[in-house]
Amino acid sequence: MCLPAQAQDAPLGKIVWQVQDRFRFFSDEAFFTPHLRASEAFNALEAPRDEFGRKKIDGEWVGPIQFAERKLAGSAIKNGHDGWAAQAYTASKEAFTCWDSGRRQVRGDCLKTDEAEGSRLFPAQVTISASLDSTAAQVFAGKQCEWFIHTGTDKDWRTVTQADCAGPAQLTAPVNAQFSMLARVLDPASANGMLTQVTGVYQQVEGRLVVGLGDSYGSGEGNPDYPANYSKSVTLADTARPQPSTLPRWLDPACHRSVYSHQQRIAMQLAAENRKSVVSYIGYACSGASIANVMASVDTHNDHMEPVTEKTLRDSRVKKGVATTVAQADWSQLDHAARDLCADEGSAKSEKPIKGCSSWRGKPDLILLSVGGNDIGFANVVKWAVAGRAVGQVRFLSGGEKPGTMLKRAGGKEDLAGCSGDEAGLQCRLAERYASLAVAIENRFGLTDRNKIVTGPYPGPMGDEAGGICSAEAVNEGANSEHFISTSDKRLRSLHETLFAQKQLTNAMKQAVSKTGWTWVDALAWSGAFDRHGVCARGERKSDAFKSLQLISGGWEPVSPAEMLAYAPRQRWFRTFNDSVLMQFYVSRIEQLARNPRQPIDYHYQAGVSGFFHPTAEGQAVMADMLLNASRCRLFGTGPGC
Repeated sequence: MCLPAQAQDAPLGKIVWQVQDRFRFFSDEAFFTPHLRASEAFNALEAPRDEFGRKKIDGEWVGPIQFAERKLAGSAIKNGHDGWAAQAYTASKEAFTCWDSGRRQVRGDCLKTDEAEGSRLFPAQVTISASLDSTAAQVFAGKQCEWFIHTGTDKDWRTVTQADCAGPAQLTAPVNAQFSMLARVLDPASANGMLTQVTGVYQQVEGRLVVGLGDSYGSGEGNPDYPANYSKSVTLADTARPQPSTLPRWLDPACHRSVYSHQQRIAMQLAAENRKSVVSYIGYACSGASIANVMASVDTHNDHMEPVTEKTLRDSRVKKGVATTVAQADWSQLDHAARDLCADEGSAKSEKPIKGCSSWRGKPDLILLSVGGNDIGFANVVKWAVAGRAVGQVRFLSGGEKPGTMLKRAGGKEDLAGCSGDEAGLQCRLAERYASLAVAIENRFGLTDRNKIVTGPYPGPMGDEAGGICSAEAVNEGANSEHFISTSDKRLRSLHETLFAQKQLTNAMKQAVSKTGWTWVDALAWSGAFDRHGVCARGERKSDAFKSLQLISGGWEPVSPAEMLAYAPRQRWFRTFNDSVLMQFYVSRIEQLARNPRQPIDYHYQAGVSGFFHPTAEGQAVMADMLLNASRCRLFGTGPGC
């Protein structure tokens, strides 16, 4: 290979560079920039750092993703938006990600491939910003630099651009292939017109694909991208309940999948801190999913989910592909992932799950998994604990089961497959199902390195602001008889003792995962990060209000719904019943029946309450921080413990 005219390499300085637009799930780089700046602001803080990468800020240990959530949520609210996602949603006219929420698949324009450049989601080449390091830039300030690049497909060095040596140059580099750069410092007074040159050889942009799978804790349930928002005094026609001025929007409405999911936040943080990488992300986690739903067909009648029908799709302004979308509604998460990742002709439009693929757009380099709680009765125990005497009357909440039946089913006695009914039995059942899922992932994607699958425990939702256990009085407040919630201290203690007191749920999952080869993150080593931030934790802010909002003498008590912002800071990191109803919204049964007489169950109400007992956006961010070290290690081979 021929080099440009030779000169002595600079005895000082080197080329530094970074990838621009390095998170490839947002439709435009502009939507990732605030997260990048937040990550940089966290790194710039001069504060003690612990073994988990958190920094002590105002006496509190805060991780980089939690820091970003607080910073961006506060900034968005100041700009009149309830959360950073709502701000991006508004700016993009509802298309700030590569996910088509109506057709429930990756958007076609994010997969459209150019032979040289690749696609938005799977780029073959990217723009990098290259510059001389600070020392060299200072020495050669005021001079012009001519930049060159050489890739494996080039016969010779290509002249790319000319720029001030003190500033950056924009170069095009391949993904997952070596390239070299050269900066020639021009000097008209020199014999050959050049003062010196600086080289950077054998560089590489690391392209990585992160995939999210699992249940409601993975989907981000309870955190709509665009939550319901309220004026100060408007009410529903037949009630004293507040009427939203804007209805909620979800990344995927049927699954209540959200960009606030801890799985997406991990991928975003990995992209932010790895400057020489480009990270693509696709999430498929779905509220209500069990292990079987990840690898087999999804139960579209699950009580966490909104039905996918032609009518609901058309109500969501989906005009094309309705039949295909309905046909794909009960596909497994692996089915959906295979469809989006396979480049074979017809795979994206197939009405049946594809079984094999000859040409992949990309395969997962890291899988973030949150699943297993629904398999051993987490949802059923919670329902039993909080539903009270109304449980047999509320079909959307209970499936029509009586409390005793629900608790027995939560113990798994009907589906243990030879396992006992104690904690060891739960581990037994989970181990069998996790093993099946591990094989299914290998068969679908050829991911034989099982430690690339990262998972961890569910945070406990039962801690009050003092670190004690939530009382029935606190949980019931804001969830009156209209809301069908009436629990007792006895039931809450049973919930705590059944799942969390002795780490039963965590231990069952940990032991079962240990037999798969997956990476288990023992996040409980965080010394109970959630202990003082449970569903009943109280604080001093208006957003910490618990009581149901009531219109009294023309005024809202205890606070205006317009001030109950979904993404305002709170002491609690879990959604209360009242939080969920306000943020996810429901219409009255009369109104729903008027819209669709054939739909006897008010699924809008169902959808509104499903966020109860799920982490807030800040809670999801803390979960992301818990899993970040392990994810960084498995994806890039860097960080503590790697």
